[in-house]
Amino acid sequence: MIRRSIIPLAFVAISLVLGGCATARTVAGEPTPKEEGAVPAEGAAVETAEAAATETPPADTPAETIEGPGATEAAAAPPPAPPPAAAAMFIPTGKPQIVGRFEKVQFPAWVERAGVRAGIKAGWAVFTSDRIVTGGDGRVEISTAGAGRLKIGGDANVEFTEAYEFTGGAVEPSFFKVNRGPFLFAAPLVRAGGSGTLVEVGGAINVNVMGGQIVGRTDSQESLVALVDAVVRVSGPKLNPGTMREPQTFLRVPRAGRAQPVTAAGSTNMARWLSAAQVASSRPALSADGQWDVSLNSGYNLRQLEDMACRIQRRGISTEIYPVKEPGKLTWYRVVVRRFATKGDAVNFMGTAKALGSKEPWVLVPQS
Repeated sequence: MIRRSIIPLAFVAISLVLGGCATARTVAGEPTPKEEGAVPAEGAAVETAEAAATETPPADTPAETIEGPGATEAAAAPPPAPPPAAAAMFIPTGKPQIVGRFEKVQFPAWVERAGVRAGIKAGWAVFTSDRIVTGGDGRVEISTAGAGRLKIGGDANVEFTEAYEFTGGAVEPSFFKVNRGPFLFAAPLVRAGGSGTLVEVGGAINVNVMGGQIVGRTDSQESLVALVDAVVRVSGPKLNPGTMREPQTFLRVPRAGRAQPVTAAGSTNMARWLSAAQVASSRPALSADGQWDVSLNSGYNLRQLEDMACRIQRRGISTEIYPVKEPGKLTWYRVVVRRFATKGDAVNFMGTAKALGSKEPWVLVPQS
């Protein structure tokens, strides 16, 4: 997705990190720190980090606003803003496009779309312009076109780029931007001469993934990208463009100060970075193909049930309200959290359900 030229470097420098457990080396063609790279003031870095950490209060909107009949129209994003200068040769299409699907979700996790925030339900489509936000224990796994996979860890903020139409320019917009938190991204291999998938990490590292798997994170102190097994082209405000291709190496760009040369990561660091974006086996998870549901409350008073659903949505847990019609009786309604990955996940959610105000939650038997 990016067509920037790669500038080879004319020197090779090798240095050892104190302690002898990793090497920091620069080889021809790799991204390296810019000697004249501008260093932002510490105050500016803190201000940017604080702004990124501030979350907009969720809207008091029930789950039906996001999913249900006419959901595509209701959830359509407003007309995108003009593209940034770097993508001046692209124009917004005006209509969001589906770019993936939520495969797995752990609470709390929200999707923001068209000014509405709701707890993510596994199985929902992911659109351009969507923003994914997770709490400390939240995890989200998304399948993308071409057998790609994006995993988002806790305390994260990831923004999918608006849908753009190509007009003949040399630079394409990124697929998504990681504004905060850990992530893991796997992309299909690109044929020779093809363009990869551009990912922006913390405004400090532009990663054009030509194929394979990368892991990274960004916070108020630094942005980091590591290769599990991939080939990527890297650039950024503090970096000379180059290519990374050696497994278990990483690139670090601090908010204040110069970027660091590509360095061997070591198995301990790789394991820590990978686990930060993975779904945790110790907590209940929703799955796109899950068949187990938990009923939280039921009754005839739809307004009260909607209030309960909205309150739970604000906690980053997806809820649905659906009618139950029985012959000869009035229609009643049920508030449900749907699509738990396993029966065990549904049972383990019962304690949380009671904490959310459910007096008698129960696990619903899947319908054949």
